[in-house]
Amino acid sequence: MNSLSVLILLQIPKFKRKQIERVLNNYTTLPTNSLKLHDFLNDLNNNDYDILVPSYETINSVIENAQKIIKECKSSNILIMNYSENIFPQDLKIIPYPPLLLYYKGNIKYINKTHKVAVIGTRTPSPLGKSISKKLGLMFALKGFTIVSGLALGCDTYGHLGSLEKPGNNIAILPCGINNIYPTKNIKLANKIIENGGCLISEYPPNIKSKSQYFILRDRLQSGLVSLVAVIESDINGGTMHTAKFALEQSKILICISPNLLGGADLSNRGNSLLIKNKMAIALTNFKDIEPIVEGILKNTLKPIFKQKEKEPLKYEQLKFKL
Repeated sequence: MNSLSVLILLQIPKFKRKQIERVLNNYTTLPTNSLKLHDFLNDLNNNDYDILVPSYETINSVIENAQKIIKECKSSNILIMNYSENIFPQDLKIIPYPPLLLYYKGNIKYINKTHKVAVIGTRTPSPLGKSISKKLGLMFALKGFTIVSGLALGCDTYGHLGSLEKPGNNIAILPCGINNIYPTKNIKLANKIIENGGCLISEYPPNIKSKSQYFILRDRLQSGLVSLVAVIESDINGGTMHTAKFALEQSKILICISPNLLGGADLSNRGNSLLIKNKMAIALTNFKDIEPIVEGILKNTLKPIFKQKEKEPLKYEQLKFKL
């Protein structure tokens, strides 16, 4: 199914994502004119889809809006891939609440490579946190890993900067439209990622601004796309712990910098302490530890240390720090 068709489905009012996912799994084509689309939606109801079929006027508006988005993407050199295409990352198809469309700019070839790592942490890291983020970014790049981030300030940024010293492969996932980069302070970094063969990814159309819920939704893609999440420095609140939660739910390998390596336990690394104490993450106590971790991933022998009961979602309360 082409991306215009998927975009049309996503624009239809009250058409649930689960229903759209079901359509994508069962149909290869979709009509893109209002009369035939109206009939198609009615046929879906006859096949037990239980959807609210909109009026012809609404369908016309939906199609026009989808076409405008496609046109805007072309003028901004933004490409689109959808859930039904082979290029669509398999890692994201298997996560809960998968994205159905991804917009991207740059070289997408690394998105389906096996070895990807998220280097994440606070937006206001300590000097040691900055240094460690950059060093790990470079170390992973030298081993052939693609660095994945949310293009956030702080640890995410320094992880990319370390990787780009090689230069390594980089992917940044945005909580907004690709031509509306947030944070604006990282526009130069975003351009550098593209110039060095990496790419920017978003599930939002051009011109969409970031919203608070978009950051959490982005975090599920960041952890979903990688085999390893490396927490550099984090307090108990904020996006880093959301990404850690998603990584645990998705059974990804989670490693965490020991507070001792950051100069001692502190408010800025209470999240690190929590993850290590609850045996949710592998503690990185010195840089020599990274070698067996990398080898374990490359040989597929390293497994997550956190075991959660099957089909039982991880509660956010489990990530709350207990004083």
